[in-house]
Amino acid sequence: MFQPVVDDRGKPGLRCTRTDLLLSAQLLLAACAAGVMLVRPVAGLAEATKVPLTLAGPAGIRRVREPVTTGIPIPKGGLKSVKNVRLLRDGKEVPAQFRAAGLWRPGGSIRWLLVDLQADVEAGGRQAYTLEYGRGVTAAAKPAAVVRIDENAHAYVVDTGATTFRVS
Repeated sequence: MFQPVVDDRGKPGLRCTRTDLLLSAQLLLAACAAGVMLVRPVAGLAEATKVPLTLAGPAGIRRVREPVTTGIPIPKGGLKSVKNVRLLRDGKEVPAQFRAAGLWRPGGSIRWLLVDLQADVEAGGRQAYTLEYGRGVTAAAKPAAVVRIDENAHAYVVDTGATTFRVS
């Protein structure tokens, strides 16, 4: 897991406590580099700020629905609510979850945005995403279908959305 940290000069950074997912680490580095270089404090004036994120799969292994979690530093006043965030791939919104991992004080705007997604990257390939946030951004994507499990006296009924089966 990547932990947001702030050094003694107030500069944001990240500390990696687990390095088992090369894909996540590369996304993290790309996200932080893009966020630090492209996002400047604007005291909440921006309607939409775009941060490019690139996932790379140099290990030669195709990744399908690979869980990826990363932290994105947000300038003071740049984002008030996770409702004003979305993730795009090839210009289309993709399902992702967003949480505030830290807040600016005073004011309470989001300082660190935690992003969770499931990514697909071909072996040796790259996949570009764009994180958009700001007052003019509204997420439209619905989360992937949930698995529903019902229990009765004789069996469990599992509904994945694509199929339903019974386990006795």
